[in-house]
Amino acid sequence: MKIKNLFFVFIRIIMVLALICAIVFFVFMKHAETRKPFKEVKAQLKTSVTSIKMQPSTSRFLKKYYGLNADDYTGVWLCAPVTNMDAEELLLIKCKSEGQIEATKDAILQRQLTKQTTFEGYAPEQFELCQNYILDERGTFLLFIVAPDAEEIDAVFRNSF
Repeated sequence: MKIKNLFFVFIRIIMVLALICAIVFFVFMKHAETRKPFKEVKAQLKTSVTSIKMQPSTSRFLKKYYGLNADDYTGVWLCAPVTNMDAEELLLIKCKSEGQIEATKDAILQRQLTKQTTFEGYAPEQFELCQNYILDERGTFLLFIVAPDAEEIDAVFRNSF
């Protein structure tokens, strides 16, 4: 009977140690994503964005369509549609703190909903693009993509950490 109890105590200790190791690992992994320089992530993404339907945009566009102020973030890179008839768009943001993430995600999702509503009635291809958007979060980085090659761009984003 004592050997059986000793075995269960040993198993519990191992499980607690494994849990502690997992928590420490994920905490350090998240902090590594937060320390990644914005310029480095942006440079890696630039190589994967090949669409001629998007062009780099200004902080004025960010304010007008997302309601966000570029000065509130560590870094912002926005590629907006060339014409109003295109839905393709890319936004990379590095938040200054984790407290900004949820509000920024809400603004991005509101923009996505507006885009989707805009194209719903008259441009089925663009509407489908809007439905298949990607919003990815890595540490304090947020990436929003509406593009035919969104998955490939997101893969580059994920691999940049």
